[in-house]
Amino acid sequence: MKRNGKVGNVRLMQRLNRARVFDCIRRSGQTTRPAISAETGLSLSSITNIVSYLLEKEFVCESDVDHGGHLGRKATLLKINEDKYSIACITLDSRKRVRGVCMDLCGGVRFETEVRTSLKTEEDTKNAVARVIGKIIEENGRGNLVAAAISVPGMVLDGGRETVSASMRWTGLDLRTPLSEKFAIPVFVQNASIARAMWTLKELRGQTEEMERNSVFIDLEQGIGAVQFMDASVNPFFLGEIGHTTSDINGKKCTCGNRGCLELYCSAENVISEYETASGKPLSFEGIVEASRSGDKEAVSVLGDCGKYLGAVFASVIHLIGPSKIYINGAQLLESDIIFDTAKEYAVSHCYKQLVKDIEYVKVSALDSAELEGLLEYCLDRLFDYESRHCIIE
Repeated sequence: MKRNGKVGNVRLMQRLNRARVFDCIRRSGQTTRPAISAETGLSLSSITNIVSYLLEKEFVCESDVDHGGHLGRKATLLKINEDKYSIACITLDSRKRVRGVCMDLCGGVRFETEVRTSLKTEEDTKNAVARVIGKIIEENGRGNLVAAAISVPGMVLDGGRETVSASMRWTGLDLRTPLSEKFAIPVFVQNASIARAMWTLKELRGQTEEMERNSVFIDLEQGIGAVQFMDASVNPFFLGEIGHTTSDINGKKCTCGNRGCLELYCSAENVISEYETASGKPLSFEGIVEASRSGDKEAVSVLGDCGKYLGAVFASVIHLIGPSKIYINGAQLLESDIIFDTAKEYAVSHCYKQLVKDIEYVKVSALDSAELEGLLEYCLDRLFDYESRHCIIE
């Protein structure tokens, strides 16, 4: 038994080290064996053996030689192999659009398709996603497709086996089980805000300054989501469905069945509706922002109100987790300086001073392509996590 246990431990350590080396190459873009040894603390002989395995499995490839100024033999550069494997990345949104992109391990797009359907039932949704994956397999070939990753506008529970969304009328949608059985590949399901947050994390890792230990990503696309970053990783235990926090117990009826949810008031749709009620003039959100810059009192007022509700979002996350930095994604709402400035002022006046005195607010632009890239990042984290049952490193 001891011998078997020892063998098991050796294999586990081997798998761990292979995953560490792959991750080092993945996050570096391209690097050398000596650089990997220096970063991981593994001996150069161990790195050589691990890289030989990764080359044999075609997870990585040799790209060039390091032309740095050092003397001696030039080290060969290693990078992720773009040609061998692919992943089906699929996004679902409240506009009833199912978009599928076949991506290589570096994020390159091989094939793209889209299905527009009513998605009236959970079965409709499963069938639409299955059609998209089927198209990707038909175009790209089954052999090299190692997984599918799906982002959804809703809470993802029970390891991806249950999705709940008021706007989509999902009460317990399971995409993972039937699709993984149908196509015989791992299927990962993740919240769309977390996918966009994963992209933001990837972008931040490329910056020279260190990321704050405790920060939060607030997503204003398709509702309001909040994602906590802890030590440059997503905190998986923070659900972040802050958009359905009640701001007015007698307020407007929300799709979730409750009244007065924050996302009803902190939205472009509400700004448009409130402006038309106040002024009697129909205007687009962009038109209202432009009118506010010309001194239109109704425009300034409704944008300010929206900003107060966004400030309530800021105040909620500040009191919950005390972040030192808040990243905000929301291209449309953030077009208005009135909304953004009012939100920050509201947070200052409604939070303990000790919690807000050093907070930094950073605007980010995580759009459609960002969601796909973040989804790929999430999928790769699962596929090359040595503790995951879906890890493809032996």
